[in-house]
Amino acid sequence: MMRFLLLSNLVLFSLIFSSCSTSLHGFQKSGVSDILKNNSQLLFANDTTEKTYSTHITFLNQSLTGLMIVKPYISGDLRIVFITETGIKIFEMGIPLFSSRQSKVYYCIDPLNKKVILNTIKNDLSVLFMVNSSKLQLTEYSKKTDKVVVIHNKGFKRSVYNIQNNHITSATQQGLLSKVCVVKYFYLKKAALDSLQLKHTHLKMSIELHLIPD
Repeated sequence: MMRFLLLSNLVLFSLIFSSCSTSLHGFQKSGVSDILKNNSQLLFANDTTEKTYSTHITFLNQSLTGLMIVKPYISGDLRIVFITETGIKIFEMGIPLFSSRQSKVYYCIDPLNKKVILNTIKNDLSVLFMVNSSKLQLTEYSKKTDKVVVIHNKGFKRSVYNIQNNHITSATQQGLLSKVCVVKYFYLKKAALDSLQLKHTHLKMSIELHLIPD
């Protein structure tokens, strides 16, 4: 029995280690990172400009299209509102970028107003917009002009962001044994983020955002 438990623990450890280290091959650990607060590749670094995205959300067999309005505040919070093409507000949330305050749901349409759904939406938006709580540890790895920033979320989750030439190119949120979701970032120009795409690996859910220019 003890041999079985020991073998199980070794297998579990190797799986966790391999899932954490796969995207870090060839990278050197730089230490605990302040990159999210100080570097220019942040999606909302020193920026309080309201952004509007053409949005397409799929959940199971349901599909919603409309506008997502994202407003960053000096306080470090993101106010996010999603409205359908017909003008129906689906949800409105406040998500702190760096503080330890809890995310807040200001409004959610009844069919989606369930704890598990709201937690999934809040988690996805946090990963998508590179949100970090001040209580979470950030570790930075580097290789030439490339960087990887790991946000150690609660429990066994961690968000891994790939950065090339000071621009976020992709991200994954990893659970205990597998990826939870994958994010891709697309740029029209080197300095302008054009669209974002998030897909779950084990859940039929995705979010696609396309920036509408001012």
